[in-house]
Amino acid sequence: MPLDPLEDWRYPAGREHPVKRPFALFAVLSLFACESLPDEPAEDPTPTMIGDRAIPEPPAVGFQIVTPVLEIPPGQEMFWCFYGTYDGPDVGVYKMVVHDDPNFAHHSLLKAPLEVEDADKEDGALIDCSGLDEQFPPRPTLLESVHVGDGPGRPEDGDERERPDWPEGYEWVDLPPELAFRFDTGQRWMADVHFVNWSDEVVRTRAVFDLHTVPSEDVENFVNTFNHDAGGFQLTPGQTTTLDFECGWDNDVTILAIGGHMHSWGQRYRVDHLGPQGAVREEAYLVDDWTPDMRFQPKVDLYEPGDWVVRAGDSFRTECSWFNTEDHPLSFPEEMCTTFGVGYPIDQAIYCIGNGQQNGPPN
Repeated sequence: MPLDPLEDWRYPAGREHPVKRPFALFAVLSLFACESLPDEPAEDPTPTMIGDRAIPEPPAVGFQIVTPVLEIPPGQEMFWCFYGTYDGPDVGVYKMVVHDDPNFAHHSLLKAPLEVEDADKEDGALIDCSGLDEQFPPRPTLLESVHVGDGPGRPEDGDERERPDWPEGYEWVDLPPELAFRFDTGQRWMADVHFVNWSDEVVRTRAVFDLHTVPSEDVENFVNTFNHDAGGFQLTPGQTTTLDFECGWDNDVTILAIGGHMHSWGQRYRVDHLGPQGAVREEAYLVDDWTPDMRFQPKVDLYEPGDWVVRAGDSFRTECSWFNTEDHPLSFPEEMCTTFGVGYPIDQAIYCIGNGQQNGPPN
């Protein structure tokens, strides 16, 4: 089915960088009234597509992952998965800059392949992973969006900025070098890239990941991702459904980022931080009025190191509410309920599938 043009291309959590646009030559030259101005050149009707442009320079210290050129047919939404293995020395990744197509990219992520399901995917394999059979079970995200400090990657509340152009890229990860994601030699990775072609022609595109690194021995604390997922559920047509579930913490963890993920039927998203006896320590995350655009740009709360520590034995209780406007039941992947974030010290990505309980309207 053809897709409507998308009005707002922004990557998750509003972490866009200002696009550096050249000053208008006409405006500058017009200051000199005595000079005649040349005719403005006609706009190129067929600009070079991202897939045919030069690849941005790699980081001075680090490495680069480049997907092959991808072709997206008109009016199609596609996921592509590209596999590889890191063969350099053990390092920490403290910054990741992503270059993708500002007109057609939905997301560009690095994930961890699964030991069983992805055993047959050789390095260099590129597959169309748009189908549910390729998307489930979910792969843990290797590097989730996180920013520490007041650098350009951390926007002020309510700041909305355009998705940057191809050469500039955007900082998906921006940490001080003493905090970093672990990347050991032999680490398998999967580039999960999602494009929506709303145009009437084939789009040639790709994604590039610049990973800035420091030697692993220079990292004071390794950060990693956590995902708390509701698991299976079913939403009855024409009704509000609320589901809640808990996921526990085995060790003390400092939280740097937390966000929630639902789709277009979501109404409310809440996470409570519980103590060992189930008492609510604090409200950890709240979106009281979920809107469909939050599927693509969820609210993400950021914390400075040491500001929020969860203790061993604590848990997060996630509560999601939806209203199913369809005439049929909804379940995964049409709808989801996943709390995601970044913390330290976490040696391996945490993926918890809760035993969700379906209740009535939200509290």
